[in-house]
Amino acid sequence: MRENNWIAVNIALGKDKAEGTINIAQSSVYSSFLEPLSVAEVFAGDAIKTTEHEQVTIRTLDSEYSRYVRGDENAFLKIDTQGFEKQVLLGATDSLYTIKGIQVELSLRQLYDGEAPLTDIIAFLEAQEFKMALIDPVTYDRQKGVLLQIDCVFLKNGFGPFQNYSVG
Repeated sequence: MRENNWIAVNIALGKDKAEGTINIAQSSVYSSFLEPLSVAEVFAGDAIKTTEHEQVTIRTLDSEYSRYVRGDENAFLKIDTQGFEKQVLLGATDSLYTIKGIQVELSLRQLYDGEAPLTDIIAFLEAQEFKMALIDPVTYDRQKGVLLQIDCVFLKNGFGPFQNYSVG
């Protein structure tokens, strides 16, 4: 891994520029602006419980994008924000014109209060001319044998394997 290719920026991404309070979970991978629902405890247990809150700066991807991506680069966006994915996408409407691919973690069952349904996010990305190219299972409720979350990769219409496809 070439660590010099990474830039860490101490901001969150969302729909609007603002200040917000993030819920810091016992296991940081479950930290979110949204409150976890009881169903999330089935697979995460105490790891999803909020242990503290932190004030953070929220910016839009549109406001930050040109600082890190040149116009001629192929940009790929990964979003894993524990239910806040739609807010990130709503703050990226201009950036999505140049982004070639997106990986987003989606819940098949709502795990966070206020989390957008998977169908809303898929419809939003399709309207932006992205096509789903890959689905990868992420989180299961092993007691019930139910898949709870998936990673989905979307590629821009006309990019990669979709060079000869059109939306619609």
